[in-house]
Amino acid sequence: MELRELMRDYVNRDYRDLWQEAYDSWTVMKPYFDNAAEDGDGTIYVISFLGASLAADGKLTALETQLVCDLFDTTEANARQVFNNIDSRVLSIIDDIFDNALRNTEVKAAVLSFCLCFLAVDETISREEIAFINRLVD
Repeated sequence: MELRELMRDYVNRDYRDLWQEAYDSWTVMKPYFDNAAEDGDGTIYVISFLGASLAADGKLTALETQLVCDLFDTTEANARQVFNNIDSRVLSIIDDIFDNALRNTEVKAAVLSFCLCFLAVDETISREEIAFINRLVD
């Protein structure tokens, strides 16, 4: 399946399906990142991919915020904080992690799926979001 088709498939899913897919992806990613982290807590990696996905188009929508809150049982303020703390350094780091550190294809697929859920939840995919995914997979 071509990337644009895949993204279109995600955009056409309903909120509950995206929540479930994001949750399932998170349950694959989190133990992998926990194992890779020196202190045993890989949360920062998950948050980095989450934040980059939210910030890809420069807007934090109500549906994106809702998905963060529903998935992680957190507040809108925390979702905004994750969104606001993403800069070009984080994007470079997660791109490097995705391209070079993720050797496990199941985890790599889960990370991609996780990101796509947050990109698609507002029912649109922008050029910036396409560029973000292209940057990850290229």
